Amino acid sequence: MIAINTSQPCIGYAETRQGGRAENQDTCAYSETPLGLLVTVCDGMGGGPSGKLASTIAARNIIATLMAANPADDRMQALRQAILNANAALYRAMDEDPSTRGMGSTATALLINAHSAVVAHVGDSRVYQLHGRRKKWRTFDHSMVFQMVKSGAMTEEQARVSANSNIILRALGHSPDLQVDVAELPYKKGDRFMLCSDGIWGMFPEPEILKIVAKNQGLGEAVESLVVKVDAAGVAEGNHHDNLTVAMVETQTDSQLKDHTARPWLKWAVAAMATVCVVSVLINIYLLHRTHGTQEPPAPVTQQEEVTPMTNVKNDTAPVASAEPQVIADEHVPAEQAKKETEKTAENRKLDAQAFGIKPDPKPAATKKAETKKPAAPAKKTEEPKAAEPAEKKAATEAPAAKPAAPADTTKK
Repeated sequence: MIAINTSQPCIGYAETRQGGRAENQDTCAYSETPLGLLVTVCDGMGGGPSGKLASTIAARNIIATLMAANPADDRMQALRQAILNANAALYRAMDEDPSTRGMGSTATALLINAHSAVVAHVGDSRVYQLHGRRKKWRTFDHSMVFQMVKSGAMTEEQARVSANSNIILRALGHSPDLQVDVAELPYKKGDRFMLCSDGIWGMFPEPEILKIVAKNQGLGEAVESLVVKVDAAGVAEGNHHDNLTVAMVETQTDSQLKDHTARPWLKWAVAAMATVCVVSVLINIYLLHRTHGTQEPPAPVTQQEEVTPMTNVKNDTAPVASAEPQVIADEHVPAEQAKKETEKTAENRKLDAQAFGIKPDPKPAATKKAETKKPAAPAKKTEEPKAAEPAEKKAATEAPAAKPAAPADTTKK
């Protein structure tokens, strides 16, 4: 086991073992750079000596690129470029030595300083960010089985034990146009960043690996315990297990980059607000149900809805209600009122004739007044307006002369 010495606010340890293979093709390296502490784990592939050569070239070029960086450089871009340079270096090596063609390597890298941790990876070697027993963050494997996990076709545990788990979709040396996943992460004091090859995470289910790491409070003990248990399990299964490499860095302070997602008080506040909203909704539903349960049946509402159109009917019939024909047709109209209406009609006709210069024939008028007077005579004793007295006296004087003239007037018409 190797102690990682650094001036950054962290400590670290690393260990690599051959496992049950003829050669250890994993490479673990670290260096202090102008941009922070760099730790990298690369897992070579290609058969024979080419696998070890590939991982060595990859680790060496990643470190060389960052050692030449300017302190003002963008750290994410610098780490991405370091892995791209390592990929280009592999292609140059294959061009120089055709026997090495087809070699490749995975790559994981951690660049950490007081500001933050920058992580990059290609392939199925992993980087974990842990806090106690909790996994805060992890890279996602560039493999065929993990594409199936992403699509929901299988679980991560099924992918781990699958016979196709060694089929890699991205690796250094496989494509000149390499895509590198890079992320910048904040951290808290006591967080642990673990870089490991598939020889580590492929031996045990992930929860068990995290339990082994969290069980040991000392960082060195955690690294040693994990490597020993993985190696022993491989030996117990026939000693055909893969190379195994792990590097672990533990932070001593909080990063300057703050984690805005990790706010316990905010989680509690949101939970409390959600609880209040749920309770409020339930109370309102209960009260509404109770109110509707005590109300009368909805029959009055139906009647009210049926009466609503009467507003329009009332507007349509308002002029008819005030018209004279409806008043005249009332059976309960007093005789005195009928008398007044008859006199008023006669008076209006008389005025209309005078307006056109026509002298009204007194005989028909006298006859009409005499005819209307007879049924109204008894009502005169009970209630008779003073304004009607002149007209009645006049009718009384004209009545005798009208009687002999009535037959002659009818003949004229």
